[in-house]
Amino acid sequence: ETLSAALPHYVFLQSLAVSHLELNEKAAKSLENALLEVPQLRSISFTDCAKPCPELAMAMAGVLKGRGFLHHLDLTGCCLTTAGMEALAEALKDNSVSLHELVLMDLRESGDGKALAKGVKSNTSVTMLQIYGTSLSLEAIEVLFESQLGSLGFGARYHGAAADGVWRLKDLGTQLTDAVEAVAEGMELTTSLSELDLSYCGLEDPHAQRLAKALKRNQSLRFLDLRSDQPFSEETTRELKDAWNESRPLDHLLL
Repeated sequence: ETLSAALPHYVFLQSLAVSHLELNEKAAKSLENALLEVPQLRSISFTDCAKPCPELAMAMAGVLKGRGFLHHLDLTGCCLTTAGMEALAEALKDNSVSLHELVLMDLRESGDGKALAKGVKSNTSVTMLQIYGTSLSLEAIEVLFESQLGSLGFGARYHGAAADGVWRLKDLGTQLTDAVEAVAEGMELTTSLSELDLSYCGLEDPHAQRLAKALKRNQSLRFLDLRSDQPFSEETTRELKDAWNESRPLDHLLL
């Protein structure tokens, strides 16, 4: 409530970062209304909400629709729940929303990502999505590669430390090999994606070899991060470097 009361006084505020918020429905609505009164706000970061907080996601959905010029939204480490993710997805379908960067890493108990992926796909202004450690179904991964994203981060490059794999696959009963296959197929089809982060995702030699084959067919990637705690074999490394040499647009391959 203190934050909501203070915000309208900061009319020149362009960036806001707050962690460990606890909101009920009334407080979330007050926060949403207050944020809409800050005319120059371009970047919002609400991270590490300890308790389930669909109200935060719904408030941010209202801000997105009410402030078409918000450029960056970070809700890393929050428990948005399925209802919250669906609210964000619906907001992204609004053509007036011109969000550029969306960071949703380490979201807990937030569904399988299908609704979000479809929202991102429908919004051509979103060019960067970082979603390490958040549950994603195979369908969600496929839809993300069909979007107009320029940068897609499944990996831990921005996370600061490796964790127990990507996409919280165990939450959905999905095998890593199937997820890698979905990524590889996406790499072969995308024409817009220029940056892909798969760092510290638990990839092993067979996964990297499949990605090497996909890289040879890719026509858009300029940056690919495949760093891992466990180095790939010499054979796999050679296959990746050969694929790099055959991939005309790729400028950077991190191993």
